[in-house]
Amino acid sequence: MPNRILKESICTNEQIDGLTAFEETVFYRLIVICDDFGRFDGRISVLKGRMFPLRDDKLKTEALEKAMKSLVQAGLVKFYKAEGKPYLHLTGWERNQQRRAKFSKFPAPEDADLEEIPASEGNGNHLPSNDGGCGEEPAPEITPVQTPAEPAVISLPLNDGTLHGVTASEVKKYRELYPAVDVMQELRNMVGWLDGNPSKRKTKAGVRRFINGWLSREQDRGRPGQPQQPQSRPAQPASTGGNPFKRG
Repeated sequence: MPNRILKESICTNEQIDGLTAFEETVFYRLIVICDDFGRFDGRISVLKGRMFPLRDDKLKTEALEKAMKSLVQAGLVKFYKAEGKPYLHLTGWERNQQRRAKFSKFPAPEDADLEEIPASEGNGNHLPSNDGGCGEEPAPEITPVQTPAEPAVISLPLNDGTLHGVTASEVKKYRELYPAVDVMQELRNMVGWLDGNPSKRKTKAGVRRFINGWLSREQDRGRPGQPQQPQSRPAQPASTGGNPFKRG
């Protein structure tokens, strides 16, 4: 198995920061067992044996299942089925790892069966069972894109491909909190920045903190309510007529 790359940016990655210590350990061990395309067998029993070969008899399957669900909800892992068998894919693999092999050992997510396992937040049915995924699966629960009850006036792209809608009432609240800021223009700036930096898009849990942090920085730069005093010019000497530089 070739070496894998861990970048310094993992220390400030919001997705990883939201994990427990054990969930983070599971994620790192996933990185080293996946093939050069970021894919692996999706059966929990196989994952447990490969990631924790020295603890296989001590680690509870339920604990690993819970950790994998957290990775799915964080947008770090995607489970899918191909030809009826479960597989997984690390979603940020192409951005962070080097590909040496020409072919993957496992089917691509694009070749998934129509009944692809959804990685919906809060849906515990996306993980395969210990029978290898051959048992009867519950009907997949499709979670729609997050849409607030009030229509959004602007939407920010998230790291899982969905959108976070900002409503008019939220814009009003931001304007009250940050009176120095052109809130709508800064929200448009955020959309442009997130479009240009897809690897830095935020999670559903972290996007509001991102918005408040951005607006707070702009507020600190502006600070209205303290009108700037016009700069006074030094008094000019009264003119005595004639050329003041002419020698007497």
